Amino acid sequence: MKLFSIIPPRLGGLDLILPLFIKLKTQYPNIKIEIVFMDDKAYNDLPRDEFLYKEVKDCTDKIYHLKPQKGGKLRNRIFSFLNSLPLFIQILTTYNPVLIHSTLEESLFIRLLSKVVRMRRGKIFTHLPSLHITIGVSPRDRNFGKVPDMDAFLYFGNADLAYLKNRKFPNFIQMGYPRLFSIWKENVIDKSPVMVEKELKEKNLSSTLKLSTVFVPSTVESVFNIDELRDWLKSVLEILRESFPQDLILLKPHPLQKMEIVEDVLRDMNDGNISISFLHAGILAASSQLVISHHSSSIVDSMGLHIPYIQYQRFTPHWLQRHPNGSSCLELDPLWARNENELRKCIVKAISKDYFVPEIEKSLGHKENTSMFID
Repeated sequence: MKLFSIIPPRLGGLDLILPLFIKLKTQYPNIKIEIVFMDDKAYNDLPRDEFLYKEVKDCTDKIYHLKPQKGGKLRNRIFSFLNSLPLFIQILTTYNPVLIHSTLEESLFIRLLSKVVRMRRGKIFTHLPSLHITIGVSPRDRNFGKVPDMDAFLYFGNADLAYLKNRKFPNFIQMGYPRLFSIWKENVIDKSPVMVEKELKEKNLSSTLKLSTVFVPSTVESVFNIDELRDWLKSVLEILRESFPQDLILLKPHPLQKMEIVEDVLRDMNDGNISISFLHAGILAASSQLVISHHSSSIVDSMGLHIPYIQYQRFTPHWLQRHPNGSSCLELDPLWARNENELRKCIVKAISKDYFVPEIEKSLGHKENTSMFID
């Protein structure tokens, strides 16, 4: 069997779906997996993430990079057609191909691709492009265009169904959360110590010290702005340093975050044991004694690996305008701190022998399922 996957936008889209490929390769060693990047940034950013880059090379059989071309409409369409021709030829020469993508409304490219898949008696599946809905970003109301051709929509959890309840999809099948697949978690836990130790040595930091990780959130004007982030990060670092005077602290910035803000706070701290890391979120979390973040899908990378996770967040009036329910992440029962005193208490609780990280798989109703690709 051969599976073709259109990777969702941004590197996070690859991180979302990659565990599925690894599971399929393990279950069905003869399967061929070919992936398609339609986003320049994701394709160019991939080599920066050593872990993801190696996993992609190990579990995929071919990578297509369909470069968008600026120019006139006709010229752009001609270029796009020529650029994607090898992909169409591969599908045309494959019997029973499987196409998986995250396009929720039909586009010309997806329509043509789907027609070729159907000509070869193949299957087509769709999924959401990110965990934003499942992990609690309240989506804005939107009117969808025409539903693309598909055999089924593969949903992660019930939040997907609630969001898409008015969509006329032919079928819904639960796939579960790929980043919670057992084989993925085992892989991350196995590779984390070596990769983190290597990074610390490159930074001339001691690998014998305990590590705390901060996933730095992104900023959105009128929701969580730059000044709020600066104050938040300074507060987190000061209290972590107060709690762990000698330990290491690594900051992983959000991919869309401007580095100047993080670098400014680090200069003010002037602490040689605080550094920036671009390692994969799961790799960092797996080697940490605790993780602190804001409202973030990184909660899955931490609590899914049974690493204590503190959501440090106060709901401001402008936050609640965008997110009236506060944060659905809290439904997963992380440690929650709204101010500095609560953060201190959460840190003490996180490292206590009596604290056990809640099973988010149960809260999310996670069920691993890949049978639809073979049945």
